[in-house]
Amino acid sequence: MPDAAALTGAIGLIWATLVLGAGMIANVAVERTLAVAADPEAAAALWQTLHAVELGLGGGNVT
Repeated sequence: MPDAAALTGAIGLIWATLVLGAGMIANVAVERTLAVAADPEAAAALWQTLHAVELGLGGGNVT
């Protein structure tokens, strides 16, 4: 079943890439939100937007 091994390897690579991307987005979200913390409304809007992107990439798959 070498085809199954190649397929699962490719899926694993895609998954790992998305998890790393979600982590990077999370780091940027914290940094950028802190940078605009003087304006709470702007900080909340920015956080909601970047957090939604993070969750969409797979950052919400924590058990």
